Amino acid sequence: MAAFANVLQSDLTAAKESIEIFMELLEGDAAAVYLHLSDAKLSTPFDPSQRRYHLLVQLAHILEERSIYTGNSSDLQLALQYGQAAFRMCIAEGVACPTVLTLYAAILNTNADNSAHSEDRTTAESLVRAAIRLCEWDHPLRPVTHLVLGWIVLRRFEATGDRPFIEEAVHLEQLALTQMPSLEDQMRHRHLRRLGWFLFRRYESSCDSRDLDEAISNFEEAAKLCPSAHIDRGRIEGYRLIGLYRRCYNSGDLQDIESALEIGRRSLEPVGPDGHPRIGILETVANLLTLRHQRTLSNGEDIQESIQLRREALRRSSVGSINHWIFLHNLTFDLQLRFSWSGELIDLEEAIQLARQAANVLSDDHPERFRPARVLAQVLTLRFKEEGNIADLDEALEWDRRALTAVPHTHGVENSTTSVLLISHLCLRFESLRSEHDLTEAISLSEELLRILPTDHIHRPDILSYLSKGLLLRGQHRDDLADINRAIAELQPVAIISDQVDQPEEPERLRNLAILHLTRFRRMRNPDDAMRAASISSRLLASVTPGRRERHQCLLDASEIYMEPETPCYDVPRALTCLLEALTDPQRDVRSRIHGVKRVLDLIHPHYADITSTGTSTNLQLLDIYIEGVRLLPRVAFFGLHLQSRLQSLAVGQSIALTGASHPLKISLPERALEILEQGRVTFWRHVLRLRSPFDDVPAELRGELSTLARQLEKVSDMGLAQDALVVEAEATRRKRLSREFECLLERVRDVPGLERFLLHDEFATLAKASERGPVVVLVASSLACHAVVLNASGEVTMIALDGVTEAWVVESSASWQSAMTAARSQLRDRLHIDKKTNPLKARCARIEAVLHRLWTDVVRPVVRILGLEMSVGRNRPRVWWCPTGHFLHLPIHAAGGVDGVWCSDYVVSSYTPTLGALLAARSAYTPVKKRNIKALVAAVSESTMSHWNDLASVREEASAVVRYLPAGSVLATSPDHIFRRAEGGVTAEALLFRLPDATILHLACHGHQDPDSPLKSGFVMQDEVLTIERLMLVSLPRAFMAFLSACETAKGDKSQPDQTVHLAATMLFAGFKSVIATLWSMEDVDGPMIANSVYKDMFDSDAECIDPDDVPYALDAAVQELRRAHPEPSRWATYVHFGI
Repeated sequence: MAAFANVLQSDLTAAKESIEIFMELLEGDAAAVYLHLSDAKLSTPFDPSQRRYHLLVQLAHILEERSIYTGNSSDLQLALQYGQAAFRMCIAEGVACPTVLTLYAAILNTNADNSAHSEDRTTAESLVRAAIRLCEWDHPLRPVTHLVLGWIVLRRFEATGDRPFIEEAVHLEQLALTQMPSLEDQMRHRHLRRLGWFLFRRYESSCDSRDLDEAISNFEEAAKLCPSAHIDRGRIEGYRLIGLYRRCYNSGDLQDIESALEIGRRSLEPVGPDGHPRIGILETVANLLTLRHQRTLSNGEDIQESIQLRREALRRSSVGSINHWIFLHNLTFDLQLRFSWSGELIDLEEAIQLARQAANVLSDDHPERFRPARVLAQVLTLRFKEEGNIADLDEALEWDRRALTAVPHTHGVENSTTSVLLISHLCLRFESLRSEHDLTEAISLSEELLRILPTDHIHRPDILSYLSKGLLLRGQHRDDLADINRAIAELQPVAIISDQVDQPEEPERLRNLAILHLTRFRRMRNPDDAMRAASISSRLLASVTPGRRERHQCLLDASEIYMEPETPCYDVPRALTCLLEALTDPQRDVRSRIHGVKRVLDLIHPHYADITSTGTSTNLQLLDIYIEGVRLLPRVAFFGLHLQSRLQSLAVGQSIALTGASHPLKISLPERALEILEQGRVTFWRHVLRLRSPFDDVPAELRGELSTLARQLEKVSDMGLAQDALVVEAEATRRKRLSREFECLLERVRDVPGLERFLLHDEFATLAKASERGPVVVLVASSLACHAVVLNASGEVTMIALDGVTEAWVVESSASWQSAMTAARSQLRDRLHIDKKTNPLKARCARIEAVLHRLWTDVVRPVVRILGLEMSVGRNRPRVWWCPTGHFLHLPIHAAGGVDGVWCSDYVVSSYTPTLGALLAARSAYTPVKKRNIKALVAAVSESTMSHWNDLASVREEASAVVRYLPAGSVLATSPDHIFRRAEGGVTAEALLFRLPDATILHLACHGHQDPDSPLKSGFVMQDEVLTIERLMLVSLPRAFMAFLSACETAKGDKSQPDQTVHLAATMLFAGFKSVIATLWSMEDVDGPMIANSVYKDMFDSDAECIDPDDVPYALDAAVQELRRAHPEPSRWATYVHFGI
C-alpha cells in the first residue's frame, strides 16, 4: 500500500486515480488495475492479492483525506460507509486488523469533528487503543496509531479542558516521531505538524512560552520537509502562521509581524483545491493584519484588507459547516475594530448581527462557545457607549457571564481575557447606575485573579488597571481616600513600566493614573498631585496623535485638569482649546462628543464668573464651544426604528442649548442666543418635519432620491414587538444606512448655489420676522442666568436680565405649580364639600399666588415695561407671543399677576409658540380661511370602553354648542349623528383619523392624557382606545387651520425633556394646524361648554367672509376672562392657552 500512499501525497489527480484503482480492485477488474499502474509508472510493485477489508479501508482512508482537503462532505460519508464495511468484514471473519482499526478510527474522529457526534469519537478512541495493543513496538503502523490517538485525545482536551489529555497527545506524537522508520521520512512532516499543534494548544492552556517556541520550531521543520505541491503544505503554513501570530501578539514586535506577514502573503498564492488560498491561510493573514492595525493604528488599510479577507473566508464557508461560526466570529471582531477606528455605526450594527449568529450556532456544550459570547458582549458594550441604552450593557454582562462559565477551567489565557472584560463592563455599569454591587464584584474578581495568576502573566497589567479603576470609582463614590491611595499604588508601577502610549491599552492606564492624582488633589490639595496629573495628560496629548480615537478622552481629561482652580496648572484658554478639539474630533461619534463636553461644561458652570472675567478671547472661545455643541445636537436625533428611540436619543444634550444661549446673553449677543435656541431646541419635531418637506427647490437629479429616502425613513417600524433580536437589528442597520444616505444627500443639496442652508435652522435675519405681527418674548432659564429676549415689531431685539429669578426657582416653582394643580384636580368632584378655611387648601392657594405674583413681578412686568404697554381692554391690547424654554414651559406665563389685582391679561393677549421657526412656518403655510368653505370635525367622547376613564357628562352639550355656530353643512360626518355614537358614547380613533385630513377645524371634547413615562404615548381618549401622539403625527393635514383641544393636559409637556415640546398641542401645530387652543393641566368638564360657546360665538358672529387668525386668541381671552370672573381660582381658568398664529 506504500505505492498508493505515495500517489496520494502528490496531488488530487493522484488521489482520484487511487480511488479509481481501489474501486476496480473491489470490482475484480485486474486488467484495468494494471493499466492504471502502468500509466502511473509506480516504482513500488503492487500486490493485488490483498484482503478485501484492506481495500475497503484504504479506499475509505483516501476519501477521508480528500474530504479534509476539499471540504466535500460526500467524500466523508463514503469513507464512513467503506470504513464501516471493512470493520464489519473483519468482525465477520474473526480478524483483528490494526490497519482497519486505526484508519476507521481516524475516519470516525473526523466525522465527530464535522458533525459533533461525540459517540463517534468514543468509538474511535477504543478502536485505536485496541490497534496499539495489537502492534509491537517496532510495528510500522505504530506511529500512525499514535498520530490518530493523539488527535483524538486533543479533541478530548478541547472539550473538557482536562490537562492530562493534552499531555498524552504531546507524548504520543513524540513517541511516533521516535518510532518512525527511515523509509517513512516522507511522512515525518505530518507528525511534526501535529506535534507542533499539540504544543501550541498546550501553550494556550499553560501560557508557557517554551511550548510556543517549540511549536513554531516544529512547524518550520515540517515546512522544510514537505514538498511545495503536497496537500499538507497549506496546513503546515497555516499552523506556522498561527504560531507566529501568537508570538507577535505577545511581543508586539513590529518586525516579527512584518516577517510573519511576508510569509502569510506568500501563502496566499492559490494552494487550495479550487485554485484559491485555503480558508485557514486567509484567516491567519487577516489576524496578522488586524494585529498590525492594533499595534500601529495605521491609516486603516490593514483593517480594510483584513475585513476583505474575512468576508472571502466567510463566503467560502458553508453555512451548515461545523466551523462556520469561526468565520462569523472573526469578521465580527474586525468590524468591531474598524468601528473603533472609524466610528461608523454601520460596522457596529453588522458586528452585533454576526455575533448573534455565531452565538446561536453553537450548542451549550460546545468547547468554544465562550468566544462568540465574549465578542457579542464586547460589541453590545460598544453600542451602549454610543447610544446609551442600558439594556445593551445589561445584555453584554449576561453574555460575559455565559462566556466565563463556558471557558474550560484549564484554559488560563482565555479565562483571564474573559474575566478582564467582565470586570471592565461591571465598572462601566457602575458609572451609569451607581450600583455598588457592580463595583464590589469587579474589585473582588480582580483581586482573586491577581492572587492566582503568576507575576509575569500577560493579563496581569490589565487586571491591575481595572482593579485601580474599580478602586477609583469606589473611592469617589464613598469619598474614601484609602481607596484612591491604594489605586495609585497598584496602577503606578504598571503605567510607568509599560509607558508605551503607542499601544491601544496604554493611554487608558495613564488616563486613569492622571484622574487618580487629580481626585487625590481635590481631597488633599497637594499641588504635587495636580502637577503629576497635568504631566501625564501633557505626555498623552503629545503621544496620542490626532486620528486616534483615544485622543478624545485624553483631550477631555486635559481640559478638566487645566480647568481645576487653585492649581499651578490652571490654564483656562488651554482647557477650552482642548475642549473644542474634543468636540470637533471626527473620530468619535456625535453622542460621545456631546456627552464628554457636557461633563466638562458642568464643571465650568460653578466657576463661570471667574472664567468669563479673564477676557474677551476666553468668552469667545467658550461661545465657539457652545455653538459647536448645539450644532451637533440635531445629529443626535437618529432616525431609529421607533419614534420613542429618536426622542430618547436627544436627552444627552438637552441642557446645552439653554446654557449655550445664556452665555451669549451674558456677553450681550442676544442675536446669537436666539440662533442657538432655535438650533438646539425642538429637534425631535424638526427631524419629523424635514422628512415631510416637498423638496420643491431641490434639483431634479437629487429630488427623487431625497424624497424616496425621506418616505422610507418616515415609516415607523413595529419591529420592537419582534422577539428575534437578529431581525430587529437587521432593520435597525438598514435604517441607519438610509439615515446616513439621507444626510449625505442633504450635504450634496447644500453644495448647490442658493441652497446652502437647505433644511437648516433659521439665522437671526429670518427669525426677526417672527415679530412682524406683534412682540415675541423668549424666556431663558439656565444655571448661568435667567433672561427675557424681546423681539419687537420692527425686528429689533432687546435683552432683559431677569435678576429676580434663578433657574433653581423656576424648577422649584414649576414642580410646585404642577403639584398644586394635581391637588386641585383631586378635589374637583368634592368642591362643594371642601372647607375653604382648611390648612391644606390655604397652603395650596398660597403657593399658587406666590408663583403667579413672582412671575408678574420678576418676569412679565419687566417685559411689559420694556414694550411700553399700558393697561387696556378688548382688542386695544396687543398680542404677545411667549416662547418659554426649559422649565419656564411648565409655568403659566399668561396668568402672571394678582398683585394689587393686576394681571398680565390687563396689558396683552397672550399666545405661545414652541420656537420662532414654528411661528414663522405656521404663518408661511397659512392661507385665508373662508367661513363658507370650512370643514369642521367635531368629536365628543362621553364614554370610553376603557374602564379607568370616567364619563364626561358635559361633552355632548359642548359639541352641540360648537355645531350651533358653525356654518350649515360644514360638519364632517364621523358617525350617523356626525358627532358621536349615542349608543357607544363617542367617536372611535380610526373614524377620527379617517376624517382628520379633510378638516379645517378640529374640535375634540374628550379626556386627554400626558404620559409622564413615555410622552409619545400621550393622547386623546377615544371611544375605543387612546389616540396617541405617535399616530397623530403621521397624519398629513393639508387643510388644517384651527384645533380646539377641549381635553386635559393637552399642552402639559414632558418634565424630563421640556425643550422637545412633546405634547398634543405641539403635535397639532407641527402637523399643520395654524392655531391651537389647549390646556396646560386638567380642566373641568363643566367649563368646556361655556368656553367653547364663547369662542365660537366670537369667531362666527361677524359677517366677515374669512376667519381672522387674531379672532381665535382674542375670543379665547374673552372666554377665559368670563370664567375667571365666575371662578377666580387660577387652577380653573389659567389652564387654557393659545398656540400659533
